[in-house]
Amino acid sequence: AKESIINNIPTCVSMASTTALEKMYEFTEGRSWLQLYIFQDEKFVMELIDRAEKTGYKTLVLTVDVPIQFRRAKDDKNGFTVPFKIGPKQFIDFATHPNWSISTLLYGIPKPMNYYIKKSIEIVKKVRTETRIGLNPLSVSGLSVNLIKNIFEDPKSLNVLIIGAGSLGKSVIENLYQKGITKISAVNRSSKEITINENFSIVSSSLQRLEDEIKYADVVITSINTELPILGKGLIENTLKSRGAKPILLIDLGVPRNIESSISSIEQAYLYTIDDIEKITQDNYGERLIEAEKAGNIIVREASKAISSIESANQKSEVIDLLDPYLTKLDQKDLIKITNSNDIHRDLIEHLEDSNFRIEIITKLDKHILHSMVKRYIHDA
Repeated sequence: AKESIINNIPTCVSMASTTALEKMYEFTEGRSWLQLYIFQDEKFVMELIDRAEKTGYKTLVLTVDVPIQFRRAKDDKNGFTVPFKIGPKQFIDFATHPNWSISTLLYGIPKPMNYYIKKSIEIVKKVRTETRIGLNPLSVSGLSVNLIKNIFEDPKSLNVLIIGAGSLGKSVIENLYQKGITKISAVNRSSKEITINENFSIVSSSLQRLEDEIKYADVVITSINTELPILGKGLIENTLKSRGAKPILLIDLGVPRNIESSISSIEQAYLYTIDDIEKITQDNYGERLIEAEKAGNIIVREASKAISSIESANQKSEVIDLLDPYLTKLDQKDLIKITNSNDIHRDLIEHLEDSNFRIEIITKLDKHILHSMVKRYIHDA
């Protein structure tokens, strides 16, 4: 990845890479191409392409020769066999590649992360689809926004005034923005810029502007540090008169209180305090525990299936490598006969009965995989 940046050349990222395609794109600062095998599950390949496109990849490199198993001359030359045998050459390789050797001893054989990430994404989607774990927020700011959504039919059209520009006030603004509510203003003791992202920020007015700002607010959320309430009954009564008694929702997140409790007696003013929010939190927490248990069961079940599937694929690859030395010894006529057979499992077993090969492992392989493997040993096939 570093050389890719230094020389401004692309890095070809294997779909079986031990580093996720998103990370490789980041490491190469966008200088990545994605390599694909055509024999993989079509749905998985299309999902991988979609991930690559969303990440920023512009080029795909299609590998078309893998369905026919190739002779690994380089591995034969280097003494790399299945099952793996350690000899002097391997000890030299381990010693000259200490980082790989130590990391493999500590963490095991490197895994193809694009496959694991795909499975992880599938499990996350299943959890969110089959449980309600993400529906009920527990944060004060998140609950405040949910309260607004539950009361108003069209929350995106609301004018929301935030009093206080501290961390809680900013969190409320972030939650509002994420829900598509963007008509937000703020007042604070001093003017302050509140930046949510590069596309959205607001500058708070001073508290002297509170009386003017509140006239246009449908919702007021307070979270300012003050010894005495900042919103009194008289101010709200005057505000309602000036706007034709248009209702106003007041959410007091301050400790001590920012809003006088007597305001709740005003007909067109609807006051919720931090105590009301905490009651909702307790209800949501109980629901979250139930949904979390469901989610845990789904994760365990689906992860077990995914691991079994990956282990099965690895076992098939290992069996193919185990067959290699036996197929090499068969003459061309026998190989042709096996590939043309209607029952390739039976015919192959017949030719291996006199060897030390464990016959039962052949039944683990699909006939198409066996056919393509045997065919590669036929000269000029």
